[in-house]
Amino acid sequence: MNIETFFNHWQIREHPFRAEEAKDDPVYLRLMHHAVSHPDLAKIFGDPSKPDTSVVFGEKGTGKTALKLLMEERYREHNRQHPDNQVYVVRHDDLNPAIDRVVRHLQLSDPDDALSAFRLQDHIDAILIRAVTDLMDLILGEAECETLPRKRLRRLRRMEKRKRIDLLMLAMLYDHPPSGHTLERFRAISKFLKMGFFSPPKQFLLILILLGILSIGVAGGGFFFSPIVSVLHIVLPALAGLGAFLLAAWGWRKLRLLSLAKKVLMEVRVIERDRGVLSRLMGCFFRDDLTARPLPLKDEQDIRYQYVSRFVDILEEVGVNSMVVLVDRLDEPALVHGDASRIRSLVWPMLNNKFLQQDRTGFKMLLPIELRFLLIKEDPSFFQKARLDKQNLVERLEWSGATLYDVCSRRMQSCRPDDAEPLKLTDLFEEVTREHLVDALDQMHQPRDAFKFMYQVIQEHCRMTPEEEPEFKIPRLILNQVLREQSFRVQSFYRGLSPG
Repeated sequence: MNIETFFNHWQIREHPFRAEEAKDDPVYLRLMHHAVSHPDLAKIFGDPSKPDTSVVFGEKGTGKTALKLLMEERYREHNRQHPDNQVYVVRHDDLNPAIDRVVRHLQLSDPDDALSAFRLQDHIDAILIRAVTDLMDLILGEAECETLPRKRLRRLRRMEKRKRIDLLMLAMLYDHPPSGHTLERFRAISKFLKMGFFSPPKQFLLILILLGILSIGVAGGGFFFSPIVSVLHIVLPALAGLGAFLLAAWGWRKLRLLSLAKKVLMEVRVIERDRGVLSRLMGCFFRDDLTARPLPLKDEQDIRYQYVSRFVDILEEVGVNSMVVLVDRLDEPALVHGDASRIRSLVWPMLNNKFLQQDRTGFKMLLPIELRFLLIKEDPSFFQKARLDKQNLVERLEWSGATLYDVCSRRMQSCRPDDAEPLKLTDLFEEVTREHLVDALDQMHQPRDAFKFMYQVIQEHCRMTPEEEPEFKIPRLILNQVLREQSFRVQSFYRGLSPG
């Protein structure tokens, strides 16, 4: 029997159990507002008006990415309802570019060495790159946000000058557009903020050109006006000396900015930026503005914490009072390949209480379960530094059979017409009780495997049923047969004997 025939009989318009990845699951994305959520969601999500940190460990397929998508949607809903107490959401879930830049920067060939060299400062820099670039896109109209329209962002123009310089400093260091047009964007941002910087190097060059023209003019005039020739003996050397002094000053400043840019790029390793471009951006600031704001020149974390705090200070001007960083997919970078020890090298620097408990900043860390097994082997000093007892720790993201039953039922119902009669999951089966189905789903442990199980049950029934004699109730025998196969697959996966 064709599977479409089976679904048509039950008025199911699309397969409820086909997708295996939340971000590509149209049923989940449509149902997200009303989906059955994990019992620990309230603890993980917390109070959006005062975001805190949560650290969650879960198997592949337990719904970590689905939780991330759901939290993003709930933050958007919160922002719509509270326009003057919004949350700025930043994703920290694609570390491939940052890792690749660190590898090139340090010229490392061993993946283990490369990941061991990834510091907490690099994580903070990567987060700031994403946060600042997203904000610059909104300011310049290259992206749209329902709760932060460009009209609201114009409030940034009315900030005190100190904060406008802070924002330009953040743009100088961390704005990383895909187009690479850093200079053009910086000028556009300066114009938007009504700063109108005129680069000091251009001033020096303009003065030098004017002095050169003046010197030539005066020297030429000496041939026709002999009475002033004696004056030229004084004026021309003075002009030449002034020109030489200004040229030397310009050259010295240029060299100093190039040296400063090199030191910054040696420290901020997760961004690709030309040293000459960065020195030109630095040249747009007056010396007092640069010296009053510490640049990341040393292997220090406190400077980064200052940048995060200043960024949130700026966001408060447009009604955004806090920031949340969603950390996910840390087992997916190319150099990691799902290896637990490599994931640990990447994640352990972030398990730092000072980092996780920053004022007005919360972290939602969705981590693979392999790290939970490595965590219990750490010494007491590590736990004292991480203080996981303060991080809303969920040691294992687990799903009960009853919850999985509700999830599957809700998905199936969402794939049917709104005016269709309610359909229970057990209605698809013959001589199968709710308790039996709950017990079967309990053995799947997590949503992804529960969907695979339901998909295979329906598929096997349709395969064993002829089209001429359709049978729309799935026999208990097929349910039990598929349960044995899927249960064995799940157990083999947990033992490391199968890829899942």
